[in-house]
Amino acid sequence: MSAYEFRHKRAGMILTVYEAMAAVPIPVVACAQGAATGFGAALAGGCDITLASDAARFSFNEIDHGTAPTLAMSAVMRKVPPKALAYLIYSARVLNAHEAVTHGLASVVFPAASFTEEVDRFLAELGGRPRLALETIKAIFQSKAADLSADMQAEYAGTLMAVSRSAH
Repeated sequence: MSAYEFRHKRAGMILTVYEAMAAVPIPVVACAQGAATGFGAALAGGCDITLASDAARFSFNEIDHGTAPTLAMSAVMRKVPPKALAYLIYSARVLNAHEAVTHGLASVVFPAASFTEEVDRFLAELGGRPRLALETIKAIFQSKAADLSADMQAEYAGTLMAVSRSAH
């Protein structure tokens, strides 16, 4: 397979998933209960919120197979601090769910025994929130606001809030 074919046939499918997750205007929630390896770790880490069972494990083991996991890295670069991501990628270390929270791959850990109930409760609560508020919050997370000066961040946040309140 040529580099062009690989990019469009294999990488294209994966990038389409990442683009679809970003295009959803409300939070995308992942639930991890077992091994999230490679694409699974990228998918879980790339979601807006990741609920993990204490039985979940996360790793990027592509380097063990001679592959640079650049696609997986692109999915989590805005969620995982650079030093932590570099360590995870170069070491291929398997993280437990609590470590995944510390490193930015997961949001919260629930006990495996009550995982379904905790997830259902959280999703019901999230689903009951005003859609416009969810969309506005996701918009600021997806923006480049973090790259702005503090005063410009505040201005952008104020503008988003004003626009969302005026839509009521």
